[in-house]
Amino acid sequence: MLYFIILIGLITIGIILSVWLDFLGDIIVISIGTMLLVSVVLVPLSQMQGNAKVAEYEAFTETLEVSREGSLSETERANITSKISEWNETIANAKYYNDGLFSVFVSNKLAELDYIK
Repeated sequence: MLYFIILIGLITIGIILSVWLDFLGDIIVISIGTMLLVSVVLVPLSQMQGNAKVAEYEAFTETLEVSREGSLSETERANITSKISEWNETIANAKYYNDGLFSVFVSNKLAELDYIK
């Protein structure tokens, strides 16, 4: 949300500057307005992608629980460890970016997932 407030504030500054500096203010308004429009389109897409990742995470954890019950070969164990590492990296990235200026682009559901152990 802070992201959109900043963009709207910059558009307001551009409008004020366009009174004194015609060309520069217009450039600011057009460029920030374009960023705002693109962001409005990208937010639902990134949220949808994050929610899809959550569904993949749930499927993987269920598969992981079933596979841990059986005996695993060394190759299978290495593959699962690699996948767990990838998922933990994805979750760590979501948690990191969810606390910043661009948090509107990160699905809260993805950032709230627990690390796989």
